[in-house]
Amino acid sequence: MVYNFDWKGGNDCWKWTEAKDGLFSVSSAKRLLASHHVGDENHGIKWKGWVPLKCKILVWRIARKRIPTMTDLIKRGVPIQHADCRFCQEDVETTSHLFTGCRYSNEVWFRIENWCKISHSFLFDIPDLLDMPESQATSKDAKHILRGIAYMTIWMIWNERNDRVFNDKKRNPVQLVENIKATSYFWIRNRSRWKFKDWKTWCKFPLD
Repeated sequence: MVYNFDWKGGNDCWKWTEAKDGLFSVSSAKRLLASHHVGDENHGIKWKGWVPLKCKILVWRIARKRIPTMTDLIKRGVPIQHADCRFCQEDVETTSHLFTGCRYSNEVWFRIENWCKISHSFLFDIPDLLDMPESQATSKDAKHILRGIAYMTIWMIWNERNDRVFNDKKRNPVQLVENIKATSYFWIRNRSRWKFKDWKTWCKFPLD
């Protein structure tokens, strides 16, 4: 390429060929990645929301199936005697089973749906969980609230799993959902613009 280049004198300079003015911009880089179907790292996750960043990062890792479930640890060479799900002990612990296939998590999601007064969703994998707020909520605000509740529920299920593994502590689905209601109310009151919501309204219908 250098041999066939016709040099006409002048000084060298850097030029971003994806922009007309030759200047680099983040927007042009995003367009370049999108045109090559690269950069689909968000996996449908909305980063703007009222839940803490730790919840959104965990959801992002789960969407990429990058959490240390029992089957993933075994693949990495970690010696584990039992790879059964810590909730139901009926199947091996995979990411999909832990959050959508286990009867414990299914009951948690069923109670969340009843609380939010949305129709029952058939959840087969993580993308189904991430799509639920977008398909079930009718308004922009309702989607914003339901998305935060869904992210937080995923975070709570993972914490409950870790409590059973490391601390030998157990909560049934009813107790876990009550904890989700209380913690989400605290977060949305202090981390969002919805300051008008009171505790009774939140417990009755959070999407009101």
